[in-house]
Amino acid sequence: MAGIVGIFNKDGSEECLLHRMCNSIKHEDWYLVDRYVDGELSIARVHLGIINPEHQPIFNENENLCVFMEGEVFDYLTEKQNLESKGHIFKINNDPEFCLHMFEEYGRDFVEKLNGSFIIAIWDVKNQKLLITNDRYGLRPLYYAYNNNKLIFASEIKAIIRDKDFKKEIDGKTVAEFLTFGYILGNKTFLKNIQLLPSASMLEIGDDGLKHKHYWNFSVPEIERHPKKYCVNKSVYLFKQSVRRMLKTERPIVVTLSGGLDSRSIIGAIDDKDTDGIETFTFTFDGIDITPKIAKKVADICNIQNNQGELTPKLFLEFAVKGIALVDGQIPMHHIHMLSFIDKNMVEPDIILVGLLMDAIFGGSYLKGKYFKINNKKKFNKLIYDEMALQYNILTDLIDESTRIEVFKSFEDEIEKYIQNSDSFASAALYFKIQNRGRKFIYYSNLAPLRLKTEDRNPPYDYDFMDFVLSIPREFLYNHRIYIEFLKRLNPAIAKVQNNHTNIRADAPEFMRTIGAKYKNGCMLLRKVFKRYTKGRLILPFGTDYPDYGEWLRKDPMFTNFVSDILLDGKTLNSPYFNGEKIKKLLKDHLEYKADNEEILFRILTFELWYRMFIERVG
Repeated sequence: MAGIVGIFNKDGSEECLLHRMCNSIKHEDWYLVDRYVDGELSIARVHLGIINPEHQPIFNENENLCVFMEGEVFDYLTEKQNLESKGHIFKINNDPEFCLHMFEEYGRDFVEKLNGSFIIAIWDVKNQKLLITNDRYGLRPLYYAYNNNKLIFASEIKAIIRDKDFKKEIDGKTVAEFLTFGYILGNKTFLKNIQLLPSASMLEIGDDGLKHKHYWNFSVPEIERHPKKYCVNKSVYLFKQSVRRMLKTERPIVVTLSGGLDSRSIIGAIDDKDTDGIETFTFTFDGIDITPKIAKKVADICNIQNNQGELTPKLFLEFAVKGIALVDGQIPMHHIHMLSFIDKNMVEPDIILVGLLMDAIFGGSYLKGKYFKINNKKKFNKLIYDEMALQYNILTDLIDESTRIEVFKSFEDEIEKYIQNSDSFASAALYFKIQNRGRKFIYYSNLAPLRLKTEDRNPPYDYDFMDFVLSIPREFLYNHRIYIEFLKRLNPAIAKVQNNHTNIRADAPEFMRTIGAKYKNGCMLLRKVFKRYTKGRLILPFGTDYPDYGEWLRKDPMFTNFVSDILLDGKTLNSPYFNGEKIKKLLKDHLEYKADNEEILFRILTFELWYRMFIERVG
């Protein structure tokens, strides 16, 4: 996965450590590496040579400033011309050079004028000061550790622990959070001294130590009471603008296409004249429902080729452990299935367009009807916690009562940040989920695997579009109310195609969509009941849109052996973080159809494999 690594050390440069850090994230031999050492700074960029392939760092005219950048910014021609009119000279004409001149012109405020997905590091050569900043939504992670005026930073945790002086101490509470939510809340990691750089951050280090500040937060957009029709029309205009911005490349492009609404919105926003050279990709598996048929139908309507690849237990296991290493163990391994297709070269574009969180934010999937009625913070906190946490009766097999209380307190502390900056509990829930489940779960399951060999672009995260979406009244966003009207206005033909979440036309009236969703959920529940009580001998043909890893674990011998060999290994059973006897029971109950423990088993499995790779073997 491409990224930036570096060390700022008052005791001098650390070229050997920099070399080890680069190697730790150079996942393919063909990756390119740009290195730079000056006084107290040692920094490098490991990249694919696709976006901004020119060598870095890039210097300004008098060479008193230079920049390293991972990622890109969009649609800045007008601002570039403005800079040129003020005397700035562009020699390379790429994104990092533009950002460097913006910094020269506007100082630290420059980042507020950018629209993109990026990590930018600007080095003040004369004053030996380093400024690191990221985009509003933290779409490209950067981790850092700071001790004794030494800052180590990297796009992957594994690079930081290459420092032989770094003390690897597990934060037990984050292990409990991982078991509870499937990811770690806020900006913490499994390791006590490593943090994730918060979204919209500026990190600065020099003679006066490390300073951090936010330059943007979710309280910025004000809720505007525009009519629904106005919201629909402006959303269509801004989304089409976003897609046009992200199609500006000579590189081959693929759009990931499912049976839902997010990805079809992207291809529906592409003008007919711009479809040449664009393809779509859909993953399939045994037991999937109508998703592949929907994807092909949508692609055919838009005259875009649809390619499909099948995920099998064997293919998944081939890359499962690599997936945990790639994402630093940040989400359970069975959610990293895109890696199988990327690593097998089933998807071979330079750039992939994805519709991440379009449904969650614009479609209102992160909003529940109860959020609009509740007026008590204590009840609200419990409501969100119960919704996002794994079932308590399962967690008590692994987390004692005192630890569970600590996790809940950590959850309250995190969600309080969003309650304070929100106009309502509905907004607080939306922001909290975007920055926790969205940023963590969606990034590590989708973007991290893609970035192993490709670059990605996310039209829903275009600042102009997202700013407007976050200003729309929450009741318009709820239950796809505005999303369906948006889709009908965007492309009426694809709005008539089924949505795999309801099994009925996407443009059906709201009450029919609600009935369709309840019917599908009921069928899935009935399918689960039949499967359990017949011990897998009778499984209703009603499919799903996600692999049944729990059944793979029960029925596929290779899968069963892989999971059992690790969970029942002495290292796992004697781990200080788990109760070995309870792990045995969780696995036994699952294999015997007494319970569906798929999720908790894979969370335990992921942490245990991460521990062996990162604590026992690395560094």
